[in-house]
Amino acid sequence: MDTMQFQDLYRSLSADVLRFAHWLCGNRHDAEDVLSKGAVNAALYVRNNPASVLQFRPWILRVLH
Repeated sequence: MDTMQFQDLYRSLSADVLRFAHWLCGNRHDAEDVLSKGAVNAALYVRNNPASVLQFRPWILRVLH
């Protein structure tokens, strides 16, 4: 998966992920911080596990939790 494909995938889920992070953290500022750190971890995960793209949404939500 190249960088553009990852960005498209992440962007498509970012609103859901941000809502979940906000629910977990209780405020938007911390949720955005968690989201940005999660994006780095997610990029590394997908790069090292390209077959995992189909399971990306559940994985990123588990990471946030």
